[in-house]
Amino acid sequence: LIKNKKELADYLKKNHPAYIQTYLPIKRDLRMVVIGKKVVHSYWREAPSGEFRTNLALGGRVNFGNIPEAAKKLAVKTAQLCGWDDVGLDICHYDDKYYVLEANMKYGREGFRQAGIDYHRLMEKLIANHDI
Repeated sequence: LIKNKKELADYLKKNHPAYIQTYLPIKRDLRMVVIGKKVVHSYWREAPSGEFRTNLALGGRVNFGNIPEAAKKLAVKTAQLCGWDDVGLDICHYDDKYYVLEANMKYGREGFRQAGIDYHRLMEKLIANHDI
């Protein structure tokens, strides 16, 4: 989190290229995994206390409750517009709108594990059903 011009200058000295996004004061976001033409897995990623990032590797928690249909539609539309058929999209809800924060072609599997989903079996099933 960069809070002022000095912190930005320090960041830019160390990072080439620099990836910067506008800070949104949220405590959670959605991970939407789109494979083929549908969301195959989704969950909330909740930031741990004292942290603004929701990444599971940083202590974020998974919550499977109440996944908004509008976020799923945005995930599928984004993947299709970008030509992605296997992507993890991070989406947040802020100020009554959904925003795509980032896309990961090499997304983590922890959310699958916590949901009891065997990722490899899921992929085999999608291939066998001609979904991908």
